[in-house]
Amino acid sequence: MSMRFICIIYNLSAILLRITASLLLIASLEIQLGKYDHATQTITQISVEKCTPVQLKQLYYMQILLAAEVGDTDIKNQFLTRYTGIPDTNGEYPSEAELTTWIEAEEMDRLISALKNLLRQEKSISCVLV
Repeated sequence: MSMRFICIIYNLSAILLRITASLLLIASLEIQLGKYDHATQTITQISVEKCTPVQLKQLYYMQILLAAEVGDTDIKNQFLTRYTGIPDTNGEYPSEAELTTWIEAEEMDRLISALKNLLRQEKSISCVLV
């Protein structure tokens, strides 16, 4: 394998990471603006195979939030299982119990506020975009 081929593959991987990060950022902004249908469409464009663990946790969090918004318990539970399966190494993400409590109390503002805090704390999205 030539060095040029390896560089092309590396550059493509970096581009895919930027695209994923951009889509996550767009989806989070759409959620914060209450454009849940748009956020759902944006999220469907994200390839989970191209996500880092941090990005997957963010993606699953947003999918939980969107499922809660439309009242889809099955989808919410599916993504809640995936979400809790990814370790929170920094203790920044809401626990499963917190999420469940907020969803049952229909506290969408708490879910969205937590999303904003995650995006402030997680520099991974903005750093990848630079």
